[in-house]
Amino acid sequence: MYKKYLTVLKKVFVLSILSLVCLSFQAFAEEEELKMFAIDSELPSAFWYYLSFEGIKYYQIGFSGKDIKGKYLTLFAKDIWNGKVKKIDTLLDRNLYMGQFPIDDDTTIISVICKQINKNEMRISFMFPRFKLRDRIYKTTNSKGYDLRSYALFEDGHGCAPIEDLRIKYNKPFPAFSYMLPYEKDGSGYYCEVDARVKDIYDWWKIFKIKHYIIFEMTVEDRENN
Repeated sequence: MYKKYLTVLKKVFVLSILSLVCLSFQAFAEEEELKMFAIDSELPSAFWYYLSFEGIKYYQIGFSGKDIKGKYLTLFAKDIWNGKVKKIDTLLDRNLYMGQFPIDDDTTIISVICKQINKNEMRISFMFPRFKLRDRIYKTTNSKGYDLRSYALFEDGHGCAPIEDLRIKYNKPFPAFSYMLPYEKDGSGYYCEVDARVKDIYDWWKIFKIKHYIIFEMTVEDRENN
């Protein structure tokens, strides 16, 4: 009787371990099923030199996932001064006409181009596969140190921050880009050090004393569940 009891306990233990492994694998798979990735442009080097000369930043990023078709994208700009969100600008959501177009493939691509147009303003433009958003102009400080940063994963799987901080999920907002000033220390400006703390993006003033930055936050959402 005692041996039978031990045998049953062993079976229960093994089944419990297997269940935990399966659940862990399932959770990992769910995290991996939606990806935001950087696209290496095939533009000629002379064109990139021209963009750099003109102070223009250009990115292409893509979203992929086995369940992404039929989902919708949202895009908000959060303008942060001295650690406080002073303005939230809705660029794309369900209440706008452009936000009514669902993703029609298992991969979708977004292009963004940005430039400081004068000492206190920047201009940014977003293009989606089926439409282009109206260009936006945002106030800035008079610093020349602003840079547009992307939080997409590169082709080799790495990114500007720890991988776990760059994973995205359906129906949860995530920072896709930021237009930011660097962290200043000993007379130099550091961008990568700030990027590495993307999970703390709303605390950059507290951590780095960055006076101003704009977060471009996105969601890949399933509207049947929202």
